[in-house]
Amino acid sequence: MFENIITFPFIQIADGLRYLSLSSPIGNIVAIMVYLIICMIPMIYFAFKWTKHNIDYIDALLPFISILSFVVLYQLINPGLLNSMVATKALPCITIYSVVFTYLLLKILKLFQGKTIEQLSKYLIVLLWAVNVLFAYSILFTYFYNFPQKIKELQAANSGNAGLLGTTYFFMFFGMLVDSIPMVSGIVVVYFAIQLVKHFSADLYSEQTVLSAVKLSNLCKTTVMLTVFSTMIFNILQFIFTSKLLQINSNINIPILSIVFVLAVFVLSQIISKNKALKDDNDSII
Repeated sequence: MFENIITFPFIQIADGLRYLSLSSPIGNIVAIMVYLIICMIPMIYFAFKWTKHNIDYIDALLPFISILSFVVLYQLINPGLLNSMVATKALPCITIYSVVFTYLLLKILKLFQGKTIEQLSKYLIVLLWAVNVLFAYSILFTYFYNFPQKIKELQAANSGNAGLLGTTYFFMFFGMLVDSIPMVSGIVVVYFAIQLVKHFSADLYSEQTVLSAVKLSNLCKTTVMLTVFSTMIFNILQFIFTSKLLQINSNINIPILSIVFVLAVFVLSQIISKNKALKDDNDSII
């Protein structure tokens, strides 16, 4: 599935151009023209920005993307040019995507410069929703693709022991639930983070901002504890039932990034609370 995602739409474009090129002499000419137009799109965009005097150092990647597009699409149209011993069709696609994502990331970082808190808050909310979409995709991928695939592999490896797989099935499902806890809790945490950003951008010193910060800090602490305790319980139970299992999936979950995030939220919560108290004191004096 990863290869299908990462090669889109380059494989589809290459297959279409190859089919068009082999269809007839006219089709070959049309395919070449389409090939040139597609590969020149980044260069055309670069030239447009140049004429508008709206260009910066980041845009220097656009001509490089065009050059790389010529090479990548040509290899995909003629897969015999790929070294089948060390490369697949995914490698050229990953290469060009890495350059495109670098360009987009640098543009996004530049977009943040010089913006007001309200504008930055809007950008942050969009990015947080994007994080939630990724969490949701990871959950769906785990439940509807990864887990069924593991079941098939287990059945294939133990074709003569189908009657002994019941306990293993249970622990595989249990393990999947444990693995999905950080993603599910991440969706909830991100939702509350979005609410905090909204209150923060509206009024830094409001009661809602302080309450949202406190709720988020408590929620983060709860999710970290839930993650480590669920992993601990799973490993203990799996150790107890080891003799009945045909597959073991032990792991130690040390959520360092989650702990750092919790600490950052705690600090932010304290800052917001103290700023609110200082403002209330100043208002009472005035």
